[in-house]
Amino acid sequence: MKPALSVLVITKNEAQRLPRFFEALRLLEPLAYEVVLLDSASADGTLALAREAKARVFQVAWQGYAATKNAGFARCRAPWVLSLDADEFLSPELAASIRRAVSGRSPRAWRLCRLNHFLGHPVRHGGWYPDWHLRLFMPGAARFNGRKVHEGMELASPGEPCGRLQGDLLHDSYPDLHGYFERLNRYTTLQAEELFERRGARPRLALLRACLDPWWVLVKMLIFKRGFLDGGLGLKLAALSASSTFWKYAKWWHRSWVAQGGKAGVPWVEKE
Repeated sequence: MKPALSVLVITKNEAQRLPRFFEALRLLEPLAYEVVLLDSASADGTLALAREAKARVFQVAWQGYAATKNAGFARCRAPWVLSLDADEFLSPELAASIRRAVSGRSPRAWRLCRLNHFLGHPVRHGGWYPDWHLRLFMPGAARFNGRKVHEGMELASPGEPCGRLQGDLLHDSYPDLHGYFERLNRYTTLQAEELFERRGARPRLALLRACLDPWWVLVKMLIFKRGFLDGGLGLKLAALSASSTFWKYAKWWHRSWVAQGGKAGVPWVEKE
């Protein structure tokens, strides 16, 4: 029987998360669905778990997040596609909303609301919630953009209607600080590269932003975005986000200063 929904997920060494991922998908029943899993050189039990769960498994070379996802959409056989990550899990209310959405034909795309978790705790303030993402669509109605950082899905036709589903997509984004700092270092490097490509070598501006913007991020998240309502967790997230902002601009400054023939030093010191 042809599935009504294709669930696309890309993996690399996700054996720890996949049991919960597949268990949450069972909330879609009795809807007929398939799981299309694209794996890039997993060395743990990812492939065995996927095949045991009857997923359609494809081993592919990693092309970057957006390119790999976009290539995977062509392997989906259903009239609807749901794009998920291995650390995202359906809630019962969201699964029910998806079942209702795929029974119709309009709109052709839907946004899902992520409830992000940090160190195992849900974050409901500080700008982390609600966190809407286009994830459910009919083939051809949406695609991933090619940004280096914070890539996401966009409508193929910008003016096309896009609905919003009820229920939360549970996102186990940062289960520990080790993973957070690894991602912080990787993302801030990519963000600095984007800034350099878009705005060029501007060491003085980059240094000014590195000094001022982290304080604004801290105040915005804690006060204006009401992060204080999350207690100590909100304070920790605001401080970490301010740190991330600092390193993004600090790396842009360093890249700019070197590009102008200087060296790693303060920009008002003349090069000998």
